Amino acid sequence: MIETPRKTYCGTLDYAPPEVLQRKNYDASVDIWCIGVLTYELLTGRAPFESDHRNVVMEKILNVYVYL
Repeated sequence: MIETPRKTYCGTLDYAPPEVLQRKNYDASVDIWCIGVLTYELLTGRAPFESDHRNVVMEKILNVYVYL
């Protein structure tokens, strides 16, 4: 496997890890974040950082603020 740092953004905001939102280099470890978000959704039936406002979702992700 090639371990080249990436910096592009694509995908759904609900699954975006903090590194991507901060436009930092990231590697395949961000996939673990996405699996965690998906697991949370499967267990609770809702996204961990949900909001009607995109900027609120981003703020929650950047501060890892989750309603349990």
